[in-house]
Amino acid sequence: MTEPSRNTVTRVVVAFDEGSPTDQALQTAACLAADLQAELRGLFVEDTNLLRAVGLPFVREVRSNSGIVCPIDVPSVRRDLAHKADRLRRSMASTAEHSQISWSFTVTEGRITQRALTDATDTDVVILGPRRAVPPLQPEHSGPVVVFFDGTTAADRLLLATASLARHLAARVTVVLHANRTCDSQQVAFQAVQHLIHDGIQSTILVTPVSSISSLLRTTTSQAASMLVIDRHARLLENVSLDSVIDSLSCSLALL
Repeated sequence: MTEPSRNTVTRVVVAFDEGSPTDQALQTAACLAADLQAELRGLFVEDTNLLRAVGLPFVREVRSNSGIVCPIDVPSVRRDLAHKADRLRRSMASTAEHSQISWSFTVTEGRITQRALTDATDTDVVILGPRRAVPPLQPEHSGPVVVFFDGTTAADRLLLATASLARHLAARVTVVLHANRTCDSQQVAFQAVQHLIHDGIQSTILVTPVSSISSLLRTTTSQAASMLVIDRHARLLENVSLDSVIDSLSCSLALL
C-alpha cells in the first residue's frame, strides 16, 4: 500500500445526543481534524424516540439524586435539549479556535447513528462517543486503538485516521483481521503495521481473527480499547444496528 495523503479525509463529524458523554469525543475529533487538516463538524441529534415517549400521558421522570417522581412534558425536554446543544456549540467553538480549525455545528432530529451517516461522504470520519460515561483516558493507561481490516476496507484512510488517533491518545494499535481474510487483505494489514511502526506507533496484528460484529465487540472489550476504527462499508456491519454497537461499547467508535 502507498503512503496515504492527508486529503483523503476532508471532514471529521462528531455526533452527540442527550445521552452522550461529550468532552472526550469532542477533544478526540478536534485533534483528528487538526492533524488531518480537515473541517470539524458537530452534530447534536434530538432523539425522536425520546420525544415521542415523553409525549405519552403515563410517562414520568424519576430524579436520580432524590428518587422523586415528577411529571415530564415535551416542552421541558426540548428546553433541556436546547440548553445541552448550546453548551456543546460553545464548547466546540472554543475547542476549534484553540486548535485553529474550521468548524460547523448543526442541531437536528432523528436517531444519532442514522443522522450522523446520512450526509457522510467517503472522505469523512464519523465519531460516535460511548453511550455511558467512562473515566478520562490517561496516556499511561490508554488502551489500544483497535482497527478492523477486511477485503472491503479503504486501507489508506483507515491507516491515516488510526495513526492520528493513536498519536492523540498516546496509544498502541491493534489490527484485527476478518476470519475470511484473503492473502491480499492480510498483506495490506501487514503493510499497515509496518507503516505505523515506521511512524513510531507500537502496533500488532491480533492472531485470533473475528467473524462477526459480536466477536469484534468482544475483542474490543477484552483489549480495553480506547477507540474502535472500522470502515462503515465493511461486510461485518451489514444488517447490523449501529445503535446496538455503540450501546455495547465502552469506547468511542470511528467510522470511515
